[in-house]
Amino acid sequence: MGFKQRRRRILGVVAWLAVLGLVVLDNFSSSGFVIDDQVDGSAASHATGSCTEASSPRPMQSSARPSALSEAIDQNTRGKSQGYPAGLSWDKGVYGTTALKPAPSGFSALTGWGVVYPEARAPVSPNAAGNTVEIAGFTTYVHLTDGTWVEVQNQRRGGISGGHYVVDFSNDTHIPMSQQALSDGSVSVAAPPAGYNDHFWPTVRGTFKPGTVDGVFVEARMKTNDPNPHLVVQIGADWWLNSTAEYVSGFSNNPVVGGNNFVKLTSQWQTLYYTSVSPKELAANPPVQLLSTSPSCQ
Repeated sequence: MGFKQRRRRILGVVAWLAVLGLVVLDNFSSSGFVIDDQVDGSAASHATGSCTEASSPRPMQSSARPSALSEAIDQNTRGKSQGYPAGLSWDKGVYGTTALKPAPSGFSALTGWGVVYPEARAPVSPNAAGNTVEIAGFTTYVHLTDGTWVEVQNQRRGGISGGHYVVDFSNDTHIPMSQQALSDGSVSVAAPPAGYNDHFWPTVRGTFKPGTVDGVFVEARMKTNDPNPHLVVQIGADWWLNSTAEYVSGFSNNPVVGGNNFVKLTSQWQTLYYTSVSPKELAANPPVQLLSTSPSCQ
C-alpha cells in the first residue's frame, strides 16, 4: 500500500471515530450517566425528598425508574395480591387498594402503616415463635395540590411504633410487640402470634396544612428471617384529624386512605409501595425514590 493510500485510510478512520464520539457524548450527561429520555423534566422538578433537592434530581440509570414504577403500579392494581391474611375476610373491601382522597376537610395529619399476617391456608412454621420481621426505610410522602411531593414521615426520624392487634382489630384489642433497633437503621419485630397481626407505623405523624393535600405515597423495605415463610404484608395510610388526635370508635378521627395488595414476605429485602394516585398520575409525576436506584433514601 502506498503512502497516499495509507494516509487516506488513516484520515477515514479518524473521521469515523470523531463521528462516533459525538454520538456517544450526545447520549451521556456530564456526570457520566446515560441520559434517560423517559424522565420528564417537569416531573423531576416536582419530586422532593430527604436525599435530593427538587431542582437537582440525582443521576439515574435508564432502567431504574420503569422497574420501580411498574412494581408500584402492580402492587396497587386491585386483585393482584400474592396471598391473603389468615383469620380475616377481605371480601368486604375494607382496605385493598382503596383511595380516599383528597384529605378530609379540616384534617391536617396522616400516617403510613403496615400489617403482617400469617398467610391463609398455609402451614404454620414450626419455629414461628422465633420468627422476626425486619422493617427499613419506612417513608411517607404527600402530594400537594400544587403538584409537589413532600416527605412527611421517615423511619429514621422517630422510629417505628406498633403492637400485635387481634386480626380484625375488634375493640382495638392488642398486646405488646417486641422490637429491636438494628445497626443498619432497620427495626426487627416479632412475627405475629396466632390470632394476631403485626401492626406498625412511623412513631411521629406527618402533618400538612388543611386543604393542601390530594394524594399519598408510602414506601417500606421488608423481609423475614424465616427461610420458608408463610407471612403476607400490606402497607397503606390513614388520615388523622391532627397530630395528637386520639383513636375513637368508628375511625372518625383516622379514616383509612387505602392499602396496597398483599405481598408475600421472603427472607430477601423487597420494597413495598402504596399510593392513592392513579397509575397515569404516578407515571407523570412520581415521588423522588422512583427516580433513583440509590439505597441511601430508603
